[in-house]
Amino acid sequence: MRIALPIWEDKITPLLDTASRLLVLNEEGGVKSDRFEVSLDGMDLHTRCVRIQALEIQILICGAVSRLFSGMLH
Repeated sequence: MRIALPIWEDKITPLLDTASRLLVLNEEGGVKSDRFEVSLDGMDLHTRCVRIQALEIQILICGAVSRLFSGMLH
C-alpha cells in the first residue's frame, strides 16, 4: 500500500493544495518497506494532480483539500 502525507516547511500541511512536498511511504503487510519525498514546488494544481495520480497513492493523509483540487483528483 502507498501512503502520502503532504509537507510544507517540514510539517504536515493542513491543506494539500499548498504542500511543497509529499512524503510517500510504502507499506507491505503492516511493515514500512521504504519512503521517499516528491517535490511539488512551483506546480499548478493540474500538474500536481497528474503527479499525485502517477504515484498511485492509496491513502492520502491531510487536513483538507480544496473542492477544485478534490474534483481534479477523482
